[in-house]
Amino acid sequence: MMTLVDAIASSKKAPRIKDLVELFDCSDTKLYELVRDDRIPHFRVGSSIRFDPFVLSRWVQGKAA
Repeated sequence: MMTLVDAIASSKKAPRIKDLVELFDCSDTKLYELVRDDRIPHFRVGSSIRFDPFVLSRWVQGKAA
């Protein structure tokens, strides 16, 4: 069975908010709040918010510890 960390780390593209809503089973409002408060690692491409799969998987691992 693939873990959440494995699912994130195996991503070939930088996930977007809508991808994480599905993966984390949370609202987009909550994710935008985490981005706004700089509580989740992210970067911007223009006005789009993206997440580095490697950095995000390490972040999730750290939260689970």
